[in-house]
Amino acid sequence: MARESSRKAFWIALLAILIVSPALLLSNWGLGKVQQYIDRNTGEPWAADWQYRLAEIYAWTVRPQQAVWCYEAAADLYVRRGDRDSAARALYKRAVEMENLPDGRSQALAAYEAIEREFPGHPVAEQARGAAIRIRMMSRP
Repeated sequence: MARESSRKAFWIALLAILIVSPALLLSNWGLGKVQQYIDRNTGEPWAADWQYRLAEIYAWTVRPQQAVWCYEAAADLYVRRGDRDSAARALYKRAVEMENLPDGRSQALAAYEAIEREFPGHPVAEQARGAAIRIRMMSRP
């Protein structure tokens, strides 16, 4: 009888951990702890990639304001590292997330135009050009 109750307690505890862990990790508190760790280690070669992943998590969990900030921070880290391709990609994703902000289309348009100017001939610049045209066409009367 005691063995059966301990087995039941084990499965209940395991289920609680499996349910609570993702909620804690994806909460603002959990992601804030990850951001603090990245901030303490910005000189590390992995910091820019983890900052980008953090931005993607915010984007996937529909928190565009935090995603915009994290994509910008990732782009800055990529520039410091000398990785212009990844910086361009991060800035493009930042502009995409800006469109999800209230009244963010005008900010996104400016960001797309900046990408076109800063990365001419880059594939991301072509995507930014297309997005800028789309925004301009959508805002016509």
